[in-house]
Amino acid sequence: MFFLIVSLILHIPRTNDVQPDITAPGVDILAAWSPVAPPSIYYDDKRSVNYNIISGTSMSCPHASGAAAYVKAVHPNWSPAAIKSALMTTGEECDTE
Repeated sequence: MFFLIVSLILHIPRTNDVQPDITAPGVDILAAWSPVAPPSIYYDDKRSVNYNIISGTSMSCPHASGAAAYVKAVHPNWSPAAIKSALMTTGEECDTE
């Protein structure tokens, strides 16, 4: 399974080539949505939905956290560094070309 990793616009100057150790899917994720919140960017949107498709780091973080929690559940004595290492060394690199 391949996940598209997109570059999200950051509002900070890029001073060096910093890359994340672990990435997770965060684009077009179907997620729970508050029925009292408008489902679009328009405040006057009166529709009510229980789910919405959204993108961003707030969608990526639960995937990475869930993977770490799953590893921790299987190996409760592992340190955070060991969990990070397990996630980093068992992942597959996707060709972006």
